[in-house]
Amino acid sequence: SYPYDLEDAMLQVADVVDVVIMLADPKRTRINAREMEIYKLIYERQKVKVHLCVYLTDTMATESNLELLLDETRSQLATRLRDTAVRACKLVWCSKARFDSKYTNGIDSVCEAIAFKVDVLASEGLLEPLKRNLDQLCGRALASDATADIKTPLAATLEKVIAKVERDSRDDKLLARCYDVLAAALAS
Repeated sequence: SYPYDLEDAMLQVADVVDVVIMLADPKRTRINAREMEIYKLIYERQKVKVHLCVYLTDTMATESNLELLLDETRSQLATRLRDTAVRACKLVWCSKARFDSKYTNGIDSVCEAIAFKVDVLASEGLLEPLKRNLDQLCGRALASDATADIKTPLAATLEKVIAKVERDSRDDKLLARCYDVLAAALAS
């Protein structure tokens, strides 16, 4: 029992975040009606944001009936969420756990999905305004016949971007997009 409406609080959070990761416990989720109802509400409202995974703790590695637990959990989730694709939801576990090789840890693909969303948000938040500013700047330069004056500072900016891409591989995708925007502006 909580002093607030737990379901409403979780729905409000799911409404404002960019990625929702729901971790289902194969031992409890399949028999916990409240938890299943929360999953259902979030899934119905935010399906495109949801990454639903069955979370395995390291102690589950020795479960003799793990296969049955996983099958029942996925089946219950698929039924409750009215989506048969949920039967194939990923398994995730901490790196120290050792599971039978027939199980694949999906944690990397979940992390990749988060990284992709961060890239998209960075692109929308950083590159789109940059592109608009460059378009305005190039438009003004063309209108005043000052294209020679603008190419020098843009070329210098391009060189800085290229140098940064070469130094910091973490930002290379974002900076490569920035480079493309700048190169397109220089070409016009």
